[in-house]
Amino acid sequence: MPPREKIVELVRSRSAIARRIARALRQTRWRRQELRGGQMAQCRCRPAPHVVDPKNTPGVILGPMHVSRAYSAAEFWAVVRGFDDQVRESSAQRPSFAPSDWSGARTLGEWSFGAGNRALTHGVPDDGQPFINVVVSSCGGRETARELWANSSGPPTDAADRPLRLLEFEAQTSVQRAIAVDDAVLEFDVWEHESRWWAAVSRPGYGIALEARNIDPTELHLVSVDDIEPYIAGRNQRIKEQREES
Repeated sequence: MPPREKIVELVRSRSAIARRIARALRQTRWRRQELRGGQMAQCRCRPAPHVVDPKNTPGVILGPMHVSRAYSAAEFWAVVRGFDDQVRESSAQRPSFAPSDWSGARTLGEWSFGAGNRALTHGVPDDGQPFINVVVSSCGGRETARELWANSSGPPTDAADRPLRLLEFEAQTSVQRAIAVDDAVLEFDVWEHESRWWAAVSRPGYGIALEARNIDPTELHLVSVDDIEPYIAGRNQRIKEQREES
């Protein structure tokens, strides 16, 4: 990677980026203020993706409506089942993909009911074993891969950290790798870093972005997913484990 000092200098030289960062921070503060007060508030911003906080603390259910109260176990799982039904209904609107020979853990990742990202995760992100996150986006694959790169280092440490990560991504040189997707072989842009890599390709109407570890991209074959149930079940099992439920 290029020296961080050069990235910092580049950020400082781009006043337009600084203005956008400040505007985003203001919008974030306004959003938080909207959700305070312990009342249901209709979102005036874009709907949040399908996210469920397994610890069930106040403000835990994020979807088309933000709810700022704790739930009983029965209420919590009723809301989860409602989200699961929406996932099933929306899954046919855009293709999803998985490694053809995957036999390990599967779980539902980020899932937007409208425009946005839909992710199917294979393996555990931080256990050192083979792992691949397959994201189908309503925008281009490169933009999504860029976000995956920025998120891979954990939460930002300060307001400048995330813009620095995005600029670091732009400074990387990608290589092209042929990856099979169903019956086609597509040329993905791939960014490699030690045992990890990110990849992207754009298709008519959607993009595909990959984040992987300990997997050879030249041996990868992605196939369309027709059955979303194993991913929903995997996500719900992880929620139960985090909630310490049997």
